[in-house]
Amino acid sequence: ASNSHHSVAMRFPGIKVYAPMCPEEWTECWNDFMNGDDPVYCSERRKSYDWTQRELWGESHSKTTILGIAGGRLNGYEAARKLNCNYISAFKLKPFSIIDSCKDILSKSDRVIIVDSDYTICGASEHIATILSNQFSAKFIPMGLDDKTAGFSKLCDNLTPSVDKIVEFINYLDS
Repeated sequence: ASNSHHSVAMRFPGIKVYAPMCPEEWTECWNDFMNGDDPVYCSERRKSYDWTQRELWGESHSKTTILGIAGGRLNGYEAARKLNCNYISAFKLKPFSIIDSCKDILSKSDRVIIVDSDYTICGASEHIATILSNQFSAKFIPMGLDDKTAGFSKLCDNLTPSVDKIVEFINYLDS
């Protein structure tokens, strides 16, 4: 399953967009839906069914932070571990919010790579980069699907950026 449709839902007014990855996030999303009048779009991913932790994040001495969105959360987290850099996870995409403890990490970062399982162009990652660049001085760099048809076949393999692709991209920025 792919959750690369949340960017489309973000374009419609009045719709809240979540990308829950663990039971606690699903519960929060469900309660928000039941307690409110707004429609809620939940973007899910099969790999999330085994994920039991909420808002994985860590702080290192790195000036680079990876912010994972939706399916990009898993690969972003693994890439951050390989690179020993900061990692932030987000599931409330619209209206966008992150937990307060992550804001301190963003304030100390020089650059933030926003890894998403959707298209970068006019997508959630660009939207979130714009929001965060108005609040923090870091450079925000969206990273998502390539600008070509998404798919899972050998002919059009356009998937969430892999751990290796994220690591390669960040190493390229460092060179």
